[in-house]
Amino acid sequence: MIMEKIILASQSPRRKQLLEWAEIPFEIKVKSTDEHYPFGLTPEEVAIYIARNKALAVRNDVHNKSIILAADTIVVLGESIIGKPVHREEAVSILLALSGQKHKVITGVVLLKEEKEIGLPAAGREKVFAGLAAKSPKQKLWRGTFCLPIDVARITCDFGTIRTTQEKGRYVHKALDLINLPRSVVWATQAGVIVLKDRYEDTGNTIIIDHGFGLLSLFYHLEDFAAVDVGQTIAQGNPIGTIGKTGYATGYHLHWEMRLNNIAIDPMQWTKPTF
Repeated sequence: MIMEKIILASQSPRRKQLLEWAEIPFEIKVKSTDEHYPFGLTPEEVAIYIARNKALAVRNDVHNKSIILAADTIVVLGESIIGKPVHREEAVSILLALSGQKHKVITGVVLLKEEKEIGLPAAGREKVFAGLAAKSPKQKLWRGTFCLPIDVARITCDFGTIRTTQEKGRYVHKALDLINLPRSVVWATQAGVIVLKDRYEDTGNTIIIDHGFGLLSLFYHLEDFAAVDVGQTIAQGNPIGTIGKTGYATGYHLHWEMRLNNIAIDPMQWTKPTF
């Protein structure tokens, strides 16, 4: 028997009943999620993809060691995945279409525990970032000074501060840690192109903007992402996400970093008109 309480990221009465029958302690915690999925996935991959998004949606609202159980069920008729009905009439229409037809019912199940099971491995992150810097266009995509990425209530760690953490030991913090209210909007500090939108085990939800000539802005620990995609051109002030604590973070804050040819530089210098 599993004695550690599970977080059930589902409102399904059937899934609740199954855990009760198994005498597994659990708590229900659900957030609405976008059930769109990337083109080209198999039906089995779609079910897992949506289930994983359901688990990730509640990850930041529970203790970091909590086990999260999420599932999603899809119906496949022929080559088509049948979407979930949004009203009674649509439900009736779907049932009529399925009646007497051979179809598949696929359930994807995801169990998440620690951040390293959610994000990409930290070990490969710097190689990816170096590759992005090398591919930066040889043209200036920005104009004027950079702005701060949030309404800053306080800077909790300056560029160049020597820090000690369990994960990294003693090191120089080559970025700025900024705070405001949890889930406050984070915006682009200057114009550029979104070149990375992903989640790593240490930096959490991460956005990187390429401003050209090897100049990159990096934003870590976002709670969630704005409606932006890799390859999209973005203007100064456009939303990119919200302040969070994903990855290795003890509290809500924004890690704002800038690199020139993959060498860390002080972001505050770029906000000064005389720089």
